[in-house]
Amino acid sequence: MLGNPVKDCLCGTGYGSWGRKGKNLLNEIFFYRANKDKMNPEKLRVFMRELELEYDILDKNFQELSGGEKQRIGILITFLLNRDIYLLDEITSALDVNLKKKVADYFLAREDWTILEISHDREWYRDWVEIIDLGNKS
Repeated sequence: MLGNPVKDCLCGTGYGSWGRKGKNLLNEIFFYRANKDKMNPEKLRVFMRELELEYDILDKNFQELSGGEKQRIGILITFLLNRDIYLLDEITSALDVNLKKKVADYFLAREDWTILEISHDREWYRDWVEIIDLGNKS
């Protein structure tokens, strides 16, 4: 009998999210010693729901995912690793407007994080966000 599929697929059993033996998209990231304690199955569930990801996506080959799915997996990993400093380059470019807003709101709500975001998306604009325009200045 299988236990919690999310926990099992990430916490060293080697089973994918649907119970089949093998790797999934998160195993390698959370295999490293610095990241092992970062995996939280409850946060994974919440973030996957917020990013509109199905659990079976974790068992897919990364190369077969769409651009938006790849970005959401990258954002999911970013949220789970919970670092203090983020250098983000067009992290929301392949997402729809609602997801762009969710992701920007999540990042910008964290006052304990330092974020350098490169983006053309208006969802990142806030009155208190410093914007540096690197356009052509002739």
